[in-house]
Amino acid sequence: MNIWLDMFTLLFVLIVMFFLNPVLTLVSIAILPFYGIAVSMLYKRLKKLTKDRSQALAGIQAYLHERIQGISVIRSFTLEKFDHHKFKGINQNFLNKALAQTRWNALTFSIINTLTDIAPILVIGYGGYRVIQHDLTLGTFVAFFGYLDRLYAPLRRLINSSQVLTQASASWERVLELMEEPYDIVDAPDAKQLGTSARQIAFNKVWFKYNDKSDWVLKDIDLQIEQGQTVAFVGMSGGGKSSLISLIPRFYDIQQGSVTVNGTDVRNLTMKSLRESIGMVLQDNFLFSGSVRENILVGNTDASTESIEAAAMSANAHDFIMNLPEGYETEVGERGVKLSGGQKQRLAIARVFLKNPDILVLDEATSALDLESEHLIQQALQKLAANRTTLIVAHRLSTITHADLIVVMEHGMITEQGTHNELMNLDGSYARLYNVQHLEA
Repeated sequence: MNIWLDMFTLLFVLIVMFFLNPVLTLVSIAILPFYGIAVSMLYKRLKKLTKDRSQALAGIQAYLHERIQGISVIRSFTLEKFDHHKFKGINQNFLNKALAQTRWNALTFSIINTLTDIAPILVIGYGGYRVIQHDLTLGTFVAFFGYLDRLYAPLRRLINSSQVLTQASASWERVLELMEEPYDIVDAPDAKQLGTSARQIAFNKVWFKYNDKSDWVLKDIDLQIEQGQTVAFVGMSGGGKSSLISLIPRFYDIQQGSVTVNGTDVRNLTMKSLRESIGMVLQDNFLFSGSVRENILVGNTDASTESIEAAAMSANAHDFIMNLPEGYETEVGERGVKLSGGQKQRLAIARVFLKNPDILVLDEATSALDLESEHLIQQALQKLAANRTTLIVAHRLSTITHADLIVVMEHGMITEQGTHNELMNLDGSYARLYNVQHLEA
C-alpha cells in the first residue's frame, strides 16, 4: 500500500514541478538515469551476496539440527571438542558471508544517498543562477525547492523497498530452485490407472543400479509373486533385498528388464494408483509432529473416528494410546520422540490397516524391538497380512518360516528359493544361516 502511495506522490509532485518550471524539473530529475545504473549494478551484486548468506545460514541450521538429533552419539563417542571445532568453521563461513552482504548493503546505501544529495545541489546552483538573471522569481524558486524534498523522499523509500525486495527475491529464488528441481521419477504421458486390485507382481530380467557410476545392485532378477502369497526375502546385509522391494512402488526406475503389477509395467501406471495399492511398514517409520490421531490418519485422511480406532485395535495400539495423557489427541513430538520404538511401530501398522492396501511390504519391521513389543507387532502383522500379497524382508529367519516362498539373495542375485522345508533340505545358504541363528537362540 505504501509503495503505491509513494508512486502516486512521486507522479503528482513531478506534474506540479513541471508546471512551476519545466527546465528546473528536468535538472531535478537529471540524476535519475544514474540512479537506474547504480540500482542495476549494486542490487545485482547484493542479490548474489544475499543468496550466499542464506545458503550459509541454511548450512548452520542443517548442521545444528543433525547434531541435536544425534546428541547421544556425540556424547557416547566424546565428540564434543571435534564438533565444536567443526561448527566454528561452519559458523565462520556464515559470518564471512553475512559481513560481505552487510558491507555491500552499506556501500549501496552510501552511493544511493550520495546521488540523492547531488540533486538539490544542482537545483540550487541552476535555480540560483536563474534568480540572479531575473529569469526566475525567488518565490517560485522557494516553492519549487520545497517540492524537491517531496520528490526525493518517496523516491528514497521506493529504493529502500526495492532493496528489501531484492533480498527477499534472493531467498524466494532459493525456494523455487528446490521446488523446480526435476523429479527423476514421473508418470509417463500415457500412464494408466491400476484399476483393479493388485493381483500379481513379476520381476522380469531386472538389472538395477542407483546411478550410472555405481555398481549393479540387482542382477538378472526373475521372480513371479502370485496374489495372496507371502514371500520372504532373506540374506546378508547388502544383498539387495530392500532395493528389490523399493522397485514395486517405483521409488526407483530400473535400467533393464521390467517390474509388472497385474501384467502391466509399473512405468506405464500412474504412481498415485500404484502406491495407493501398496502399504509399507519399515524398520524406522517416520512420525510427524502432531497428535496420534493425525499420524494414523496418514493412512486415509478421510477416515472416521471409528475406523481410526478399529485400525489401532487391529495394530494392538489402542490400549497404549488410551493410556497416554490425552489419548488419541496426545502430541507425539518431533519424529515421535515421545513414544517408544514399539509404540511408533504399532502406529505405523495402524496406518496401513487404515489404508487397507492390496500389497503389504514389511522391511525389517520387528528387528529393533524388545521381545514384548515384537510379540505384539507380530500378532498385528499376521492379521494385516491375511488375504494380502505380502513381501517381507527379514534377518531373523524364525519369523518367516511360514512364508509361501522364501527368496535368498546374495550380491544382488537370487541364489535360492523355495519353502522353509525345501530350503532346509537343500542344505545351502539358507539352511546354514538358519542353523546358526537357531544355535544362537
